[in-house]
Amino acid sequence: LALGQVVGPEVYGLHYLLSAALLCSMIESTPTSFLGSCFLLGLGLAHHHTLLLVLPSWALAHRERFRDSLALARGCALSFMGLSLYLLLPLRASLRPFNDWGHPATWERFLSHVLRHQ
Repeated sequence: LALGQVVGPEVYGLHYLLSAALLCSMIESTPTSFLGSCFLLGLGLAHHHTLLLVLPSWALAHRERFRDSLALARGCALSFMGLSLYLLLPLRASLRPFNDWGHPATWERFLSHVLRHQ
C-alpha cells in the first residue's frame, strides 16, 4: 500500500521521503545526524502535520543531544529554517492569486491555516 502511494501521482511521495530520511537519521545518533534530522523535522512538519507522530521517538533517539545547549540551539534554528516555508503563505496570498486556499493574508487566517482549522 505504501509503495503504491509513493510511485502514484499522489501528494504523499515527498512526505514518505522526508519521513524515511528522518527515520534513517534516528538510527545512528551523531551530532551531524541530529542537526540534519532537526532540519528534516522542520521541513517535514511544514509539508505535512502527521510527522508530529514521529516526534516522541525522534526525541528519544536524540535524547543525549538535548544536554548540549549549543547543539540544541542550532537544532532549533535548523528546525525553524525548515518551517520557514510557511512564511511564503501570507506573502503569496497578498498578491491575490487566482486560487487561494484559505486566504492566509491576515494573522488570524494564517494561524487558522497552519493549525488546519478549515
